[in-house]
Amino acid sequence: MCHCANFAFFTEPLVWRMIQCNCTPMQSWCRCTFLRILQGNTSCLRLKAGVAIGLFFLGCFLPLASYGQAPEVVASIDTTEMLIGDQLDFNILVAHRADQHILWPFWLDSLGGFELIGKPVLDTLEKGELLEEIQQLTLTAFDSGEYQIPAIPIRYVANGGRDTFSVLTDPKSILVHTVPVDTTQAIKPIKELLNAPLTFRELLPWLLVGLIAFLIIGGLVYWFFIRKKAEPVFTGPPPPKIPPHEIAMRKLANLEQKKLWQEGDIKTYYVELTEIVREYLEGRYKVQALELTTDEIVYQLSAKEIPVRQFDQLKELLTRADFAKFAKLRPGPTENLMGMEVARNFVKETRNFAIESDDAVNTDQEVSADLS
Repeated sequence: MCHCANFAFFTEPLVWRMIQCNCTPMQSWCRCTFLRILQGNTSCLRLKAGVAIGLFFLGCFLPLASYGQAPEVVASIDTTEMLIGDQLDFNILVAHRADQHILWPFWLDSLGGFELIGKPVLDTLEKGELLEEIQQLTLTAFDSGEYQIPAIPIRYVANGGRDTFSVLTDPKSILVHTVPVDTTQAIKPIKELLNAPLTFRELLPWLLVGLIAFLIIGGLVYWFFIRKKAEPVFTGPPPPKIPPHEIAMRKLANLEQKKLWQEGDIKTYYVELTEIVREYLEGRYKVQALELTTDEIVYQLSAKEIPVRQFDQLKELLTRADFAKFAKLRPGPTENLMGMEVARNFVKETRNFAIESDDAVNTDQEVSADLS
């Protein structure tokens, strides 16, 4: 019993130090089981010592196996000496298994006294069962001296994302030199400015401004000088307008020559016939007949000076045309001929009763002025 107590007394501090270190859950279980066996009441000293020693070595070799599978990290630089303002390529290569995920550090604007230029460039290559991730950083320095890039921890996730480890890179030393100056030579005067040739890209804005200014000036000159000179000083009287009744009679003659109803196209015949009559009403009586219905036209013409007979015939013609256009009524040949005669008689009989147009009034006023 005392032998077991002495064995536990000497090994217990070591085991506690192993349990308290950074280890995986499997390693902690092995070491805790080892401690419980040492502190137990097992009667057989050989069995107790054998199991304890086995668990001890298992807990010791598990970390070695875990660390043996850690990624390989290699940091490299393209030079160890440089001048002020030159650029330095700093590469970090990490070779790891596919089930390990690399957590790259977040880079600031500076690193070990160097200034970071641009964004880091990351590239991934496959080398057999391993993946190689290479991150390239471009650094520069503006002060002379000896700089050191510190060891950078590269963290990675393993065991299905359950464990996180880190591997350090090697530090790198770089010597930055100033530009050598020959102090034995005399100070030279400042050189004059060199005249660089202008490019088309620099001239393009000025060319566009000149083109726009030329177009504006040319337009103003044409508007105020050339256009006014081109306009005649004296203009003759405008051509006389054709009276509405003459236009209507010509269109009725053309419609009669088409012989639409004789060929069976009765609907088109009445559409064109009523359209000629409506245009005549607009020209003579200032009634918007093309936009009004038959009832509205009759209502507005009732206030005009139209003979009763022509008024009733016009109303009957417009009504029959509506039935032919919208109710598919097919009037006979006599009614079709009568429609053309009614339209002609209405134009002939109403041209003397129509309201004078503005042009006719103006013409009468000019004639009266000449006579006076």
